[in-house]
Amino acid sequence: IIDIESLNNKMNENLIHKVKYDLKYVNKKRELIYISSPYRGLLPAYYIFKQIHNLCPDIKFKVFSCFNRGSVSDNKDYKDYIDNKEYKPLTKDNLSNILTNSFDNYYKDLYNLFIENENIEFYGSVTQEELFKHMKTAMVLFYPNTYAETFCTSIIESMMYGCNVITSNLGAIPEASHGFSTLLDTKLDKVLDINYDTQDAFINPITINDLPKEYIDNFIDKTIDLINNYFSNNNQELLKRQYEYVSNNCKWSDRVNILQTILNDL
Repeated sequence: IIDIESLNNKMNENLIHKVKYDLKYVNKKRELIYISSPYRGLLPAYYIFKQIHNLCPDIKFKVFSCFNRGSVSDNKDYKDYIDNKEYKPLTKDNLSNILTNSFDNYYKDLYNLFIENENIEFYGSVTQEELFKHMKTAMVLFYPNTYAETFCTSIIESMMYGCNVITSNLGAIPEASHGFSTLLDTKLDKVLDINYDTQDAFINPITINDLPKEYIDNFIDKTIDLINNYFSNNNQELLKRQYEYVSNNCKWSDRVNILQTILNDL
């Protein structure tokens, strides 16, 4: 069986040529970043972060997540955002800009919790270029994943920008992260059931109460450890090898070579 999804997911060749390994990543801040769909772990992420912040008050959380591909509903406003290349965290006054579909409205209460928390910046959806700016400063891709990914391009991109990754061992995430991430077991048999589909995940997402205490405690402890030891020699060596793996194995040309090898062996 060929996993076409994992073959299709790759890094843009131009991006890899533009990003260079930066020893010690001097621009990094004590920031966590979440960049996946709301139904794939955003609910647990909020509550886990609150517990982390109680222990480490200087840690910030940036959230790039919603179902609306644009953070503003008016085309002119959206064009102004793009032209100015300036995105600001959403507020209660402009949250309605992303509440243009039933799914985002379904998550409205969660979005308000993010907006009300002064230690969280909630952006909704931004351009890829804007997202990469925040990856450059974040230390950790904070992703308590609760949906079996077929692959995860966001993990690859975060690895490229010198982020440590902490997430779950669901789906193809272990393959995507290639041994560089901290992977925890959710023990969620439900999400691996063949009848558990995207629609179920949309309207009945996994909550913090569905996750075992061991998973939550480990996620908190290991996230804090990653932040506190980000600049350690051991971690910097891991990030360097992580960067080299992505730049040497995750381009389109690399995927083509893998597929060609598989076809030749058939």
